[in-house]
Amino acid sequence: MEQIDNLAWGYAKALTWSNFDVAYSATRAAQVTPLPDAAVLKDIKITSYEPAAPLVEPNGKTIKRVARIRYVHTARMAERSLTMDEEWQYSDEAGRWFLQSGFPQFK
Repeated sequence: MEQIDNLAWGYAKALTWSNFDVAYSATRAAQVTPLPDAAVLKDIKITSYEPAAPLVEPNGKTIKRVARIRYVHTARMAERSLTMDEEWQYSDEAGRWFLQSGFPQFK
């Protein structure tokens, strides 16, 4: 559980600082594809990342939580928000947790 706590904390910090490369590295997709829309993300500034309490599945290898993200698209200067249903899964073969549900889509 310490490993997922550290990873989720690092993911939250990376998002809060709009360090999308680091946040994306927590996702399963990062193992096979580069960060999508990296050029667009340079105009996104996160103003708030608020994850709810996690729900641990009985198998102990899946954790679900809802996170609310508020952000500003600096080209438009308008704050928006989105809600993510996050699913974190532990991979025995990789020996680590991954954000399985994907990366936030900022529009």
